[in-house]
Amino acid sequence: MTDHDHIAQLLSRCGLRDQQAFLALYDATSAKLYGLILRIVKRDTWAQDVLQEAYMKIWTASGSYEAAKANPMTWMTHVARNRALDWLRSREVSQSSRNVDIDEQLELSAHTDPLRDATTHCELVRLNDCMQLLNEQHRQSIRLMYLDGLTYEEVANRLSKPTGSVKSWVRRGLQRVRECLGL
Repeated sequence: MTDHDHIAQLLSRCGLRDQQAFLALYDATSAKLYGLILRIVKRDTWAQDVLQEAYMKIWTASGSYEAAKANPMTWMTHVARNRALDWLRSREVSQSSRNVDIDEQLELSAHTDPLRDATTHCELVRLNDCMQLLNEQHRQSIRLMYLDGLTYEEVANRLSKPTGSVKSWVRRGLQRVRECLGL
């Protein structure tokens, strides 16, 4: 059974309110979702709060997950990303307060797991290779959305392009990345 199949199975069991499946799902996916959230909110303590909110949403919405429509990790990533963006908007965090200070960076580096870091590094190299296959507009739109946490409208404004074009670039770009990664 692949990781994809295992996560999909855990997610569907969560829809049936299986608490053991939820714990296993958290163990299998929390590091990736935490990393995504941390990139958006920029602070460890904020990321922990948002991660908890994201998993609460995953638990309550897991019954609506449809495996035929989305990869389980993609679905969970969207939930986590949307929670992080909602959290930032609700807190009206200023751009200056989103900078990570040195103490937090040291705290983060002190809690690293070498095996997890190596696995994450390999996954990031593979993802970067796939991203390099995209044209510049697709790549830039995806990076602005997923790494900087911008909405479609904000990306369109930053690039001075129509929102519909940005949506198409992101959709096509993500589709190409999924194909490249074999997902």
